[in-house]
Formats: sequence, C-alpha cells, structure tokens
Amino acid sequence: MLVRTNSLTSTGPTENSITNQPVRTTILCTSSTVAVAAAVVVVVVVVEVVVVVVVVVVVVVVVVVVVVVVVVITGLPIFFQ
Repeated sequence: MLVRTNSLTSTGPTENSITNQPVRTTILCTSSTVAVAAAVVVVVVVVEVVVVVVVVVVVVVVVVVVVVVVVVITGLPIFFQ
C-alpha cells in the first residue's frame, strides 16, 4: 500500500510522525502568514492615520494663514475689536 501525504511517501499504514509533519508545517506556515498579514495591516493603518493627521494639520494651517492674510490686507477688524 502506498500512502502519499503532501510531499512524504511511505509504504504501509500511516504513522503519526508522517501524518503530523505536513500538518504542523501547514499550521506554522498559516500562522506565520497570518502574523505577517496582521503586521502589514497594522502598518498600513498607522500610515493612513499619520497621513490623515498630516493632511488635517496642513489644511488647518493653510486656512489660518489665508484668514490672517485677508485680515491684514483688507484691514477688516474681525478679531481686533
């Protein structure tokens, strides 16, 4: 009787060491793949949050600068009453 388990081939009944080896390898590969995927997701989320914060800060600074320039040029006493 020829038993094939993934890449391992043996004759006779399946032994625990033969059947468990590819399963353990698959579990290790799957868990490491999940860990790498989780790390990539965390990095992407952190980068997106940083980009959003930077964009918000830049927009606020631009709005404040535009308001100050308009007030200085036109001389409107909006904030200085």
